[in-house]
Amino acid sequence: MAIDEGLVLGRDLEVQLEVRLVSDSGLLLHAGSGQQLSLYLNQGEVTVTVNSGRGKLFSTSFTPEESLCDGRWHSITVMKKSNVLQLHVDAASEHSVGPKKGRSSGAKETVYLGGVPDGDDVPGLPAALPSFHGCVRRAVLNQRPAVLSKPLLVHGAVGTQGCPAM
Repeated sequence: MAIDEGLVLGRDLEVQLEVRLVSDSGLLLHAGSGQQLSLYLNQGEVTVTVNSGRGKLFSTSFTPEESLCDGRWHSITVMKKSNVLQLHVDAASEHSVGPKKGRSSGAKETVYLGGVPDGDDVPGLPAALPSFHGCVRRAVLNQRPAVLSKPLLVHGAVGTQGCPAM
């Protein structure tokens, strides 16, 4: 589902999610078409990838010791400041330093939660990565909470009225 249309990827940003996972693989969040930001799980490893739009990809990953598919809520935060990318999963964190920042296009991008519409190409993701399977109870983009009960666009099997008991 689309939750925001105003994220500028070339600038510093912060994305916070609270999730409860059913599957250990899936696309959690994606924004952008030229410049891109993707947050996904692949066999339990949490990865955030940034594409500068000029073919320069950089990413950071974290594999928790215990599976995140444990029925509990987990906090995932992505912070990008200049060319430093930070990923926080609950109390743990990883970071990487990417290429020096070029000029931001200033374009406002749509933010998708849980997957992207059919036909949208997301370079840099693992092959056959499924859509996210689980629950998101909170999404905050640059200190602006997204209203998950009123998404801008819904595509596929998405419930917007809370999370089922697990």
